[in-house]
Amino acid sequence: MQIIKEQLDIDDVLEKRIKNILKFLNIKSKIIKGNIIHIPKTNIAYIEPHKLEIKG
Repeated sequence: MQIIKEQLDIDDVLEKRIKNILKFLNIKSKIIKGNIIHIPKTNIAYIEPHKLEIKG
């Protein structure tokens, strides 16, 4: 069985807005991009959402 992961891109406008809000609040963070995970020759697919990791 083969599992294929494809990385999802975050919209530039959304990413800039999130960074501006966090910068204004003086919060350090890390944005982890999500993935599309699917198994070939089946109809099974999973979308892993984007994650925002807040430090401190």
